[in-house]
Amino acid sequence: MPDSQYLKDVHPLPGQALMAWPLWAKLLLALGLTLATLWGRLAFGHAPGDPPSLVLFVLPILLSAYLGGFWPGLLATLAAFLTSSYFLLFPLGSFAIRDVRNQIGWLALLVVGTLISLLLEALRRDRRRLAASIVALRRAEKFRQDVERIVRHDVKSPLLGLHAAATLLLDDQRCDELRELLPGLVRSTRNVINLLDASDKVLQMEQGGYAPRAAWFDLGEAVGNAGFSLRSLAEARRVRLARAGLLAPAEPPAPVLVYGEELLLEDMLTNLLKNALEACPAGGEVGIFCSAQAGEMRIAIHNPGAIPEAVRESFFEKYATAGKPFGTGLGAYSARLIAQAHGGRIAYETSDAAGTTVTVVLPQPAGRP
Repeated sequence: MPDSQYLKDVHPLPGQALMAWPLWAKLLLALGLTLATLWGRLAFGHAPGDPPSLVLFVLPILLSAYLGGFWPGLLATLAAFLTSSYFLLFPLGSFAIRDVRNQIGWLALLVVGTLISLLLEALRRDRRRLAASIVALRRAEKFRQDVERIVRHDVKSPLLGLHAAATLLLDDQRCDELRELLPGLVRSTRNVINLLDASDKVLQMEQGGYAPRAAWFDLGEAVGNAGFSLRSLAEARRVRLARAGLLAPAEPPAPVLVYGEELLLEDMLTNLLKNALEACPAGGEVGIFCSAQAGEMRIAIHNPGAIPEAVRESFFEKYATAGKPFGTGLGAYSARLIAQAHGGRIAYETSDAAGTTVTVVLPQPAGRP
């Protein structure tokens, strides 16, 4: 979104269009205003003993510094300083000034013009900082609102599971069915807590003020929780989630240990898997693979669909989305924030023939448990 959308309450200053001119144009304007003032003064005639009226030059200096800042204001000051000495102060046609009072007024013009230029430049700089602060605050507020909207939307699925289990509690004759739903009930409750917890941390990450609480955890379990929360989406789109290469072929499966903050990385996986499921054609398969090498854990999520051309350059940027009626463009963005907060990186490869693979690389300390 352009910055102008966030500055509706910052009223434009008079002459705002002239302030947008390039520096060379504002310098020419400053010189022109000063020479026009000199011409106007000379047009009234100037004889020995007439006051030089140096105060008239304050006006072009003020306008030049107001519209252009320090350098146009300083140029107007120097131009007034030199031209007044040559054309208005006796003896004319020379820079020698005989009258002490004229010398004092002449030097005062230089000092006052320089001070005016410095002060107006400081005011312009403060206004730019204020405008930048307003843009940053509005952006942060919009991002917070978008995250809250996503949380409210995503929390509905786990709550539906909680509601179904609570309904069965009212019917004593369905205890067996209730027992079967208890694992799902626990996962749904955990997912609600995770969503609320992760949204606040992502907001802190965007401001650069959050350090993950890292520990070793089982990546397979995190993927299982993410897959469970997205089960209804996968079923609705008739897409299968395959964890090939994630779990070793052992009974029971050997854990794949990853170092990081479990809830955040699980939220990252949920966002990436959700994007993959939504982009995958009906009847297709989303695969998740991992490999550990050279002190890094690489997690790759593949789907047979290609990223639209319109969002490829900004795929991991805020609000980058295409082709999703209710898309917010924050899933991949928050995934990038989480990966970077862990000291890792995220990238993608996409083509119509090979589909899309999003790869997250996380640094892993030596001495795995």
